[in-house]
Amino acid sequence: MQIQTSLSTLNVLTVERLLEELEERFPITNPQPGTDLDQIMYRSGQRSVVDWVASRLSDGELPWASVEP
Repeated sequence: MQIQTSLSTLNVLTVERLLEELEERFPITNPQPGTDLDQIMYRSGQRSVVDWVASRLSDGELPWASVEP
């Protein structure tokens, strides 16, 4: 017996929602005095991935993803 499932019943993660979660998880931050250089570089690397995804999405370079109006 096959069960019919509609997309509305699935918890679908869109690229836009993923980007929102990445923005929340890895926000833009300013280093504080005394922050270790390795920690600054690590956090900058995390944030650069978020910026890259946002840029690709806004430039339409992700053909399988569409920006919701």
